Formats: sequence, structure tokens, C-alpha cells
Amino acid sequence: MGKIHMTRCINYFLFFVLAMIAASATPFMTNSAKAKSGKAAELSGSWRGSGTLNANTGETERVKCRATYRLRGRNTYDVSFRCVSRTHGAGDQNFTVRRSGRNRYSGRFTDDKNHVPVSVSVSVRGQQQSVSMQSTKGWGRFNLSK
Repeated sequence: MGKIHMTRCINYFLFFVLAMIAASATPFMTNSAKAKSGKAAELSGSWRGSGTLNANTGETERVKCRATYRLRGRNTYDVSFRCVSRTHGAGDQNFTVRRSGRNRYSGRFTDDKNHVPVSVSVSVRGQQQSVSMQSTKGWGRFNLSK
């Protein structure tokens, strides 16, 4: 029973990390940096929202998230993510996303605690953002707003 409980905790932690990545962002660049970066600057800023984490075991959990996107280069952002669930508390994750298409960004990171690679996909439409995360342990989807 201890091994099953540990696996469950690992799965939820991974998904909290994923949720954190998708939730909020704070602008940290000047107006001149925004002008130079063109449309890519639309991702910069604070984002908040909620979503669902889905473990491969069939378990699901609702989370609330915040993300901070900081422009690193013309098409690259550093992301600081924090998600909270009623059952498992808070989790933090930092990663980088790059523009992968019009209003789309993608990235990868390794969950340091569980050593599991996670793929992240972000789609931005105005003041709304949709984030998807996928790993070998499960997946998550989050809707965020500025």
C-alpha cells in the first residue's frame, strides 16, 4: 500500500507542477522591449486560472494556477509556474517556452523530483491562454486569463 500511495503522490505532484506552468505571468519588460519583440510580447504578463490534472491511473484533480512569463529573447520566455490543489497543496516549476507558431509556444522540462520529462504547449488568444501538459504519468489542461 505504501508504494501505491507514493505513486499517487508522485503523479499529483507532477500534475501540480504542470498546472503551475500554465497559470500566471507578470510583465517584466519595458515598452521598448515590447516594441522590439513584436507580437511575441503578447505572452508577457501575469496569468491566472484553473484546470484539471489527469493521471494515467484515471484519477483527476482540479487546480488553480498562476504563471509569470518574462521575455528572454525575441521568441523565448522564461516561465515561473505555481499551482495549488485542495488535496496536495502548492507546487512550483520554472521552465522556458519558445514560439512554435502563430500565437503558439512550446517547451519541455524535467520534473526534478520525479525525473519525468514534461512537454508544454501554450496557445494565446487575446487575454486568454490555454495550456496543455503531457508526461508519461498523465496530462493536464488549463485555461488562464490576464
